[in-house]
Amino acid sequence: MKIILMRHGRPLFDLDELRGQKFAPSDITQILLDYEQTDLAPDCSPPNDAIELANACAAHFSSQLPRAMASIERLGLRHKAQTDPLFAESSMPHTHWTRPKLDVLIWSVTFRLAWLVGFSQNGESYAHAKQRAIDAVEMLENAAQQHGDVFLLGHGIMNRVLGRELKRRGWRKSSANGSGYWSHMVFEK
Repeated sequence: MKIILMRHGRPLFDLDELRGQKFAPSDITQILLDYEQTDLAPDCSPPNDAIELANACAAHFSSQLPRAMASIERLGLRHKAQTDPLFAESSMPHTHWTRPKLDVLIWSVTFRLAWLVGFSQNGESYAHAKQRAIDAVEMLENAAQQHGDVFLLGHGIMNRVLGRELKRRGWRKSSANGSGYWSHMVFEK
């Protein structure tokens, strides 16, 4: 049995394009809202290995966020995938301070590190994300027991949290190809 966790394709509103620009934490609120609702970039197609990996599975799941749904469609799984909010990206905590102004990457790293140690203002707590991961992995494991290989199209941070839960339950990561868009991790049991 395999459970494959894949990250969505490159979004139309790509946070990487904001690198080098300085923002106050209060600006991050709108940036995060825009990112949550963005679709995929029109020129973003999945690589052939991603299409093959996804289509070889018997059961398919996805986050309900637009960039995930568009990724599912581009993989040719539009009518096969079951969507569930359990698989959505964990919302990043942030503050409404107006100073200091720093690069968006610095704020992203700072807020995610703070999230790992309990900061959750204006976002989801790490404890809640871990509980969602437990529930999501149960859903994926049940599908794997019923159907065989399972595919999830999700998000970078949440896929890592799911991966930790899978390892905790005895699943072995047999392969991974990075953390970029269309990247994946394969877990076997």
